[in-house]
Amino acid sequence: MRGEITKIIGEAAGSFGVAIKHVESGQEVIINGEKQFEMASVFKLPVLVALLTNAAPRAVSLDTRMEIRQNDRVPGSGIIKELDEGLAMTIRDLATLMIIVSDNTAADMVLHMIGKENVNRKMKELGLENIVVRQSCWELLTGYVGVEPAPYTPEKYEKVHQLLKVDEDVNRKMENTRQGNRATVTDTNALLEKIVTRRIEVTASKQIIDILSRQQYRQRLPSLLPPATKTANKTGTIGTVVNDAGILFLPDHKGTLIITVFSEGNRTLAAGENVIAKIAKTAFDHYTGITGGQEYQ
Repeated sequence: MRGEITKIIGEAAGSFGVAIKHVESGQEVIINGEKQFEMASVFKLPVLVALLTNAAPRAVSLDTRMEIRQNDRVPGSGIIKELDEGLAMTIRDLATLMIIVSDNTAADMVLHMIGKENVNRKMKELGLENIVVRQSCWELLTGYVGVEPAPYTPEKYEKVHQLLKVDEDVNRKMENTRQGNRATVTDTNALLEKIVTRRIEVTASKQIIDILSRQQYRQRLPSLLPPATKTANKTGTIGTVVNDAGILFLPDHKGTLIITVFSEGNRTLAAGENVIAKIAKTAFDHYTGITGGQEYQ
């Protein structure tokens, strides 16, 4: 399997990190495991873990409602930015939206409530020194397009919104993310393993898997798998970065796969997604005993 995956990424543009582990057997493949990659929206996974393991400085009820204000809106992925100001959403709904449609507004509201320092403290408590959250979505996106994040104004929001649509100078923009939210595929996969094996709180683990399994962006890890395959994943994208990290529940009691693929320097979004999909299919086929490059309908 390692040879097949090495061939897949060797034929692709850009740099890839891959971590695959079959949880029940302990077998794993790691490629570029110690390289630090920009997480993009995969950073919302450690934020979710911190939220559901009560890493916030004070107790938080998921039923608490937070009002959406004008200056909460963040451009990019998500739907809350399109809704009326004044809407009150539960923290549970914000957490769900930041994962299943990668809602940037929801993510920043949750992150501001918890605090970056508490997300990072939780990762260190879990032994994951190579997952570091330094920026909110707003800070990441404004930095990417070369705009100062503060002060927030509606005019600045609109400027960033428009600049994100401009597909020019991408390599220069990517340099602006070098000090962003960084992680290795090794530690990200280790976080997924802790979730799957209930090495964080059992209730939190179940909640995390439930939310991840409702992911709406399915063009990466799940893309080439049989439609009935249960998956739970979180994608991430900015510029030439195309990422996915998730759990594949194999059929017929074949076990559980955890897979993290981080990449940078992709020529197109579709190209990066295709590589991730091929890697997932290769691992799935290996552990389910499928040969011959079967196509799933």
